[in-house]
Amino acid sequence: MIVKSFEIEKLNKSNICFYLIYGENVGQKNQIINNFLTEEFKKNIIRYDENEIIQNQEIFFSEINNKSFFE
Repeated sequence: MIVKSFEIEKLNKSNICFYLIYGENVGQKNQIINNFLTEEFKKNIIRYDENEIIQNQEIFFSEINNKSFFE
């Protein structure tokens, strides 16, 4: 599902396991993460930069497959 930044409050967080936040506005992305996600998922936020994923795809996929998402 694609959600615009002004519709973020409408999301039901209990049904969603992964969030992909993208765009050029770094400040707005950080604001969404800080205001919307950190209050509920304080210890379970893992951030990846696009360049990290592109340069090290094998490492990225192995980390995702090996991480426990039930902490």
